[in-house]
Amino acid sequence: MIIHTPIFLKFPSQSGNNIFHYISLLSEFNETLNITNGNILFDCEDIQFIRPFGINLLSAMIFYHLQHGNKVLIKGTKDSSVHKYLLDQGFFQEFNIEQEHVTSMPRSTSVALRRLEGVDGTYLDNIANWLNFNGDIPLRVAQDLVSISLLEAINNVFDHSQSSIGCYISAQAYHKQNQLS
Repeated sequence: MIIHTPIFLKFPSQSGNNIFHYISLLSEFNETLNITNGNILFDCEDIQFIRPFGINLLSAMIFYHLQHGNKVLIKGTKDSSVHKYLLDQGFFQEFNIEQEHVTSMPRSTSVALRRLEGVDGTYLDNIANWLNFNGDIPLRVAQDLVSISLLEAINNVFDHSQSSIGCYISAQAYHKQNQLS
């Protein structure tokens, strides 16, 4: 289906880890799955807070539409701290979006956004090291967590989901809340 009028997909202002915040967006996204050569506008203007789950979801949706020949437009957030976080997480770099007058500073508390097209052992080792450092988790335990949980989730993407886009990964340590996301 070719559509020339832009389709708007609005991200919630609180784009955290709760899937229920995304129900409306996911429903609207499902309605766009058969569109090719259309214009898709991701409206991120009102995002006031975003966690890695939100970045991964946004990235997967954008990649899907790019892969299906759609022109993707992004209406950026008005919140400068969210914009900086997206920049530091590698979101703009992932999609080759030029950002003038803003410097990216990778954060030691983050795992930058990355799209995987298969299992990458070196990348998973880096995540285990990151967990060890940021979660104050012994390295052997961090390696077990990655090999049991994250590796299983990644394998499920490639073995069962029939995903044409692979999967996106990013993470953040929240030391004040004693959380990893």
